[in-house]
Amino acid sequence: MARPRSLIVSMEWTQAGRAHDCRNNKDHRVEKGQWRLTVRSDGNDHHYCVRCAKTFLAADIQRLQGLLEQAEREVISGVAV
Repeated sequence: MARPRSLIVSMEWTQAGRAHDCRNNKDHRVEKGQWRLTVRSDGNDHHYCVRCAKTFLAADIQRLQGLLEQAEREVISGVAV
């Protein structure tokens, strides 16, 4: 049986080894030792400050929840997804 596919990209919380700017907002500085969200995309790591990461993670959770609710409504009404 095939392994279930995940639509979530590879990401994890890491600590910065050096100071750098947030990839989403250059005004947000991530200092050495601070936590950041590291997202692997196309073989590259992209780092986001906690404030930016929380914003887009919350928005994506809502979007995924909406898609799941839509799928459940369509299954109940008999419409193929």
